[in-house]
Amino acid sequence: MKFILFKPLKLLFIQNNKHVLSTRSNNRRDFTCYFINYLFMKKLLLLFSVALFVVSCQQETPQGAGTNTKIINLTAAPSDWVENLDANKLNRYYSCHFSMPEINSTVFNDGTVTGYIMIDNAQQPLPSVRHFQNTAGALWTQTIDFDYVVGGVNVYVTNSDFAVDPPGAMNFRMVLMW
Repeated sequence: MKFILFKPLKLLFIQNNKHVLSTRSNNRRDFTCYFINYLFMKKLLLLFSVALFVVSCQQETPQGAGTNTKIINLTAAPSDWVENLDANKLNRYYSCHFSMPEINSTVFNDGTVTGYIMIDNAQQPLPSVRHFQNTAGALWTQTIDFDYVVGGVNVYVTNSDFAVDPPGAMNFRMVLMW
């Protein structure tokens, strides 16, 4: 039997898919049981809602308050690029490491580093993907990306044809935020 509707003097029950109208005095025990369950469920729902609200709240620092930034410009000379190959002497890419003591454990764990390559006095966010074609009709893509560790940044240049073609001088801008 399920409690469906409460009216001041009568209760409506569903019993074996038939609606049965009962008076309160005949079903005093059923009414009490359903009424107590109804109140209990309301209180349980309220308690669950309050608990969810309390758990989901976090103390956050307002945007801009306490945020530090530092911009570092870097230049990689042609001689700074190191050629890298895998164990099978395949998958050629070039890398350049920059020592950056500004990337400390606070920046690494609680902040971020955003990298840009400077192309024609414009900032291109890293990773940068450019497509090229030479006069002989050869096509390739050059991808420039980076990663950072505590104390340094590594910049990578990969050509899609894996040709022996060391990068030239490149200028980068690293933005540290913490």
